[in-house]
Amino acid sequence: MQWLVALFGGEVVPLSWAGIASGRHSRGHRFLANGSVEIAAPDAYVEALRAAHVVVDPELRRDMVRRELARLERETGLRVRPDEALLAEVIHLGEYPVGVSGTFDPSFLEVPEEIIVSAMRTHQRYFAMEDAAGKLANRFATLMATIVKDPAVVQRGNEYVIASRLADAKFFFAEDRKKTFAQWNDKLASVVFQAKLGDKAKTIGHKLGRIEAIVTGLAERVTCDRDVAVRAARLAKADLGSSAVGEFSRAPGRDGQALRAPRGPARRRRGRDSKSTTSPRARAARCRRRSRAHWSRSPTGSTPWPAASRRGSRRRARPTRSGCAARRSACSRSCSIAAPGARGSRPVPAGRCGRMR
Repeated sequence: MQWLVALFGGEVVPLSWAGIASGRHSRGHRFLANGSVEIAAPDAYVEALRAAHVVVDPELRRDMVRRELARLERETGLRVRPDEALLAEVIHLGEYPVGVSGTFDPSFLEVPEEIIVSAMRTHQRYFAMEDAAGKLANRFATLMATIVKDPAVVQRGNEYVIASRLADAKFFFAEDRKKTFAQWNDKLASVVFQAKLGDKAKTIGHKLGRIEAIVTGLAERVTCDRDVAVRAARLAKADLGSSAVGEFSRAPGRDGQALRAPRGPARRRRGRDSKSTTSPRARAARCRRRSRAHWSRSPTGSTPWPAASRRGSRRRARPTRSGCAARRSACSRSCSIAAPGARGSRPVPAGRCGRMR
């Protein structure tokens, strides 16, 4: 409590609250009109503060927000996705709303749009923007509570913040894609949603069992695919166990569908057990790139060392090859490498000989 205005007609009502005595002076906008504002009468309250850049009436602030969003739509060529609940919230977050738009990395659009929109509106109070076809764009609209000299500074700050949020969403989405509905159900099996139901009915796992039993009984009395209905009941709550839904989304169900929807052809993961589909020439080139270590002689001249391990060495010798049949194809056998002038040779695993000259 900073000040207190109490008027009846043109007279001040004498009272105090929290150690502050009443009067007829309020204050203007903290940045645009930071000073005392005298209120002559109750009827003059709204206009007096409006002159000091404080919009008292929430409905007037709602109209200002709509006009600012419309201005951003004209400037960007996109449209703000309607969100009346968010609009009803943001009109109370500032005394003088001014719109600003920003962008984020298009790669974040790989994440389901429900999660992106939830991250923007729930964590940052941003409005999502879309194109004429209704497809989510990599742009958002938000509101400042004042007029600034350089809106680009505010834009960059908001872009920096939302990038961190969307990076988290992308990470959680990628991790969730590695799990199945069954694994999510196992995670939910011990989650308590109503402790007063007792030890045999208080968890989400118990609730899923009841839902499945009800659906099984109903499926026997109506014409439907019983197996599909029972499976749907078993998976109805599964996405509540996903990280993305738990952290960002307020629309479970749609997000579970998005998490399990195909996202294009699966990429083959490289590993020891993966079968290579590249040509022998490409495999040989890859072997050469991975083993560009040049060998030089050790101080005793008997054992070849990598040149990088000998600091100050100025002599670098190329290795020679003996008995290697992989000159024009991928290496498929072990061979021996020896430094010029060395008496012995050092066995090298297949594909690690490097480029021989």
